[in-house]
Amino acid sequence: MKIHNEYEEVFYNKEMYFSFSSMNRLMYNPESFYNHYIKNQKEDLVGKHLIKGRATHALLLENDKFKDQFLVTEEKLPGSSVIKIIDKMFYTGKPEGELKDQKDFIISWLVENNLYQSLTDDKPEKKNSRTGNEKRLDKVIDEISTRYYNFKKESEGRTVIDNELYEECNLAVSKIKESPYVKSLCLTEETNDMLIVSNEKMLYCKLSNYKFGLKGIIDNFVISYMDEKVTINDFKTSGKPLSGFDKSVESFNYSIQAAVYKRLVLANYPDAKDFEFEFNFLVIDNLNHVYSFRVTDETMERWNVELDDYLVKANYHYINNEYKLPYAFANNNVTL
Repeated sequence: MKIHNEYEEVFYNKEMYFSFSSMNRLMYNPESFYNHYIKNQKEDLVGKHLIKGRATHALLLENDKFKDQFLVTEEKLPGSSVIKIIDKMFYTGKPEGELKDQKDFIISWLVENNLYQSLTDDKPEKKNSRTGNEKRLDKVIDEISTRYYNFKKESEGRTVIDNELYEECNLAVSKIKESPYVKSLCLTEETNDMLIVSNEKMLYCKLSNYKFGLKGIIDNFVISYMDEKVTINDFKTSGKPLSGFDKSVESFNYSIQAAVYKRLVLANYPDAKDFEFEFNFLVIDNLNHVYSFRVTDETMERWNVELDDYLVKANYHYINNEYKLPYAFANNNVTL
């Protein structure tokens, strides 16, 4: 393996554990994986629906830690594009000064993302003529965006959400807790000789055939030694009706996530490897309907095979330090 720069040297000198999200990114856009995980050019800029999912998870499973992750404001937040610009400032390091002092950063972001580029300079003879860049800055810098920028400075890394989204998340949590299946769950963490209940737990495992391992934060898992059963529950918020969740599983590769979580739990609790196993996606949709989708044994077995294929491809990229093209293209396996 050739190491080309200091970023790669640091990356390859530490133990590597693929999460579902990092492996998924590697499959579809190896260059994005390289920039994010090797060069540390973080681009975790998420939309409202993903923030809602994270906040709902926190309220449901880690309510006591919610304020450590989120800052709720009564004030109106700016539009999504402006939030992305300001969030990017803070991903690259806490900026100095006020929002109006960040003009160069804002202009650069707008050019890179081709936003407001149709705005042009006024003709010099026009009264109170303005340049295109001045017009672009007017689209970004105002009272609302300045207030959001100041919230970010005070948030200490927390995600800023408005009260409307906070109430939506609370409603979703209430609906989830009313679900007959959730009522049967013990969401309160507990560990004794006969029962393990865990929420939002980070697990790691090494893989015998690879130089990397797996990791993941499991929403909820229950190991009952009395019933000899392992149950994993993954909570999902969906922007579509329940009837479309099967398509979401395919679109977002939740199948790989489920297979990763199964391996993580059984690797960390090997005494339960022969127990009955159950995996459920607990979904709340855009209409606040809640349903538990149980994954059959046959489906899980198929998903495990898919995960094995993912690991082969991830291994190719990792051991060859190759992040230019997805696996099939990098190996010249695509024809028309």
